[in-house]
Amino acid sequence: MGKVIAIASGKGGVGKTTIAANLGIELAKYGKKVLLLDADLPMPNLAMLMGVRETSSTLNELLAGEKDIKKAIYKTYNVTLLPSDTSLEKFVEVKMDNFGAIMKALKGQYDFILVDTPPGLNEYTLEALSVADEILLVVTPDDFSVADAVKLKTAASSMQLEIKRMLINRVPKGGGLLKRGSSKAKKPHAIVTQLGAEILGAIPDDKNVGEATHQRKPVVAYKPKCDASKAFRVIARRLLKVLA
Repeated sequence: MGKVIAIASGKGGVGKTTIAANLGIELAKYGKKVLLLDADLPMPNLAMLMGVRETSSTLNELLAGEKDIKKAIYKTYNVTLLPSDTSLEKFVEVKMDNFGAIMKALKGQYDFILVDTPPGLNEYTLEALSVADEILLVVTPDDFSVADAVKLKTAASSMQLEIKRMLINRVPKGGGLLKRGSSKAKKPHAIVTQLGAEILGAIPDDKNVGEATHQRKPVVAYKPKCDASKAFRVIARRLLKVLA
């Protein structure tokens, strides 16, 4: 039975989708069968980042009652993608009551299912977290991101969902974790203390990530030797180890 890994964040704009895409590709390089699932139903972007432009069927149809999952999956970069629809019409048709059954049907077919969840606290996020075997919390090194992550972790705990590990994205050059609007360094252990979660890995602030996104490509495919790509390889190895 495969592992469902939810990529979660307390606020938007911290790089959750980028992490899901690149980490999934790196896991596939170890011979793992990987599904990337875009559960950010309000604002889906995973298909765009993965270079999938045409999606005749999506997670939205499955949530609305369509039974044929095969129609909604797409192959790209040696992984399988189950996207969500970008249209407002398809968004209002979804029924989250069907999400658990869909995940149950998929779980036996893959080694890893990486779920790109909506940011913040809402029914879509909490439903996605409820089916996860592992929740990776994504934060950036600023007070706003960490504070919102604390709220999400507290909400998850109230549902008996444990968040044991996190990823720190956009770490400034030199590894300093800076408070927004401050010249004082915020050390990694301070973030660990606030969130009570282990740092699985850190992704540096790398201009290649933005360039890759502009090209609608994951950075590990766009610039495989850049600092961010190296970080994703390290995180993939660590994740395989902790989930073995």
